[in-house]
Amino acid sequence: MLSQLVDYLVERIVELDWMAVAIGVLIETIIVPIPSPLIPMAAGFALLSRTEGIGFIATLFIKIGLVGALTATVANLPFYYIGLKGGEPVMRRMSRWIGVDEEDIEKAVKLVGGGRPAHLIIYRALPIMPLSLVSLATGALRRSTREFTIYTFTGCLPRYIFLGYLGWVMQDLYMEMADLLDSLETATIVLIILAAGTYILVKRLLRR
Repeated sequence: MLSQLVDYLVERIVELDWMAVAIGVLIETIIVPIPSPLIPMAAGFALLSRTEGIGFIATLFIKIGLVGALTATVANLPFYYIGLKGGEPVMRRMSRWIGVDEEDIEKAVKLVGGGRPAHLIIYRALPIMPLSLVSLATGALRRSTREFTIYTFTGCLPRYIFLGYLGWVMQDLYMEMADLLDSLETATIVLIILAAGTYILVKRLLRR
């Protein structure tokens, strides 16, 4: 049923306008694992092709970039709070179980959530970085809600503008490109987890 709803949104994106972008981003973030670039790219293909001049820029910035960034920021708050409330106890238990310091676990988490504000913004802006995973790590690093909100929105704005523009450029091929970006995002998740795990393993071996 949910996949049918996504297909419906893609097909009716011209009629629903910015609401399709908001609903689509909310669905792909929280409910189902659909390709995350699909909705903004579909919006770029459907909405931008019908505008020109200042209308093109306004549609790209407001209806795709701004709406997408606001929705993604709100939709990722639950992941942030899960990391915030559960991250520290989990890191403490992990440090005891695998025999490394909590500081080392935290450094591994920083590979995912970014050690500095600039890193978090860059992670959000990259279309192949998983938003929910970064949100969990950001919460585990105990960044304030204000920081999370500002940096997430700031990074997501260029992300969705780029995806909308890419959908317009690719035209009928936007679905294939969305699938490719989604595959790259999955590969990025695997690489990040492997990098964090390798870091912890090396630290443990060095201590022995």
